Amino acid sequence: MASESWFSSSVVPFRIVFLMWAVFYLQYVLGWPMSDFGIYPRSLQGLIGIFTAPLIHGSVLHLISNTLPMLFLGSILYFIYGKVASQVFFRAYF
Repeated sequence: MASESWFSSSVVPFRIVFLMWAVFYLQYVLGWPMSDFGIYPRSLQGLIGIFTAPLIHGSVLHLISNTLPMLFLGSILYFIYGKVASQVFFRAYF
C-alpha cells in the first residue's frame, strides 16, 4: 500500500468536499447564482464550466449524494495508488 494512513490519504478528497460545500453555501445561503458557472455548449463563456461544474450542486440531497462517494472513493484511491493518485484524480475531475 502506497500511503501511510487513512488520514493522510483523505486530505485531498476532504479539500474537494470542502470546496463543494463552500460553493453550495455561497449559492444557497448568500443567494449567489452559481448556475452561471455551468457548462454552456458552443459558447466561449461556457468553457469555465469545465472547471467549475463539478463543484456546483442543485440541492442538499445532490450535494450529499456526491460527498459520500468523493470521500470514500477518493480516500481509497489515495490509500492504494498513492504515487499516481493525483494524476488519476485530476483526469477524472475533467
